[in-house]
Amino acid sequence: MGGGDAAATSTRLARGVTREASAVRKAGATPGFTPARYARTVTPRYPRKARRAGWEGTTVLKVLVNVDGAPGRVTVDRTSGFDILDSAAVKAVEHWRFHPARRGADAESSWVRVPVAFRLKEGTGRLP
Repeated sequence: MGGGDAAATSTRLARGVTREASAVRKAGATPGFTPARYARTVTPRYPRKARRAGWEGTTVLKVLVNVDGAPGRVTVDRTSGFDILDSAAVKAVEHWRFHPARRGADAESSWVRVPVAFRLKEGTGRLP
């Protein structure tokens, strides 16, 4: 997955859909509807150029989750401020798998927002 770079990324990846799902339920979503949620995630590679420069940020992606749980479309909803981090986030999420949304027993496609945070570990600073 991300190799040695994996430790440099935040572990907050798995909370985004859950928070959003909770917000959807509170907003009065249709009874019997279960939002999409994570099944398998791949930690994004922290681009070497970004690590060297000390760049950090959070990219928020919009992901169309297909009925089979595969991401059908992944777009940047809110940039981290660095194209290189945004691209790494998209590339990783394209390999994720989700449990699709369900209405009763039937799976359906749905959009979710996924935050991907890039944070350097405290004390590691920039690479030489």
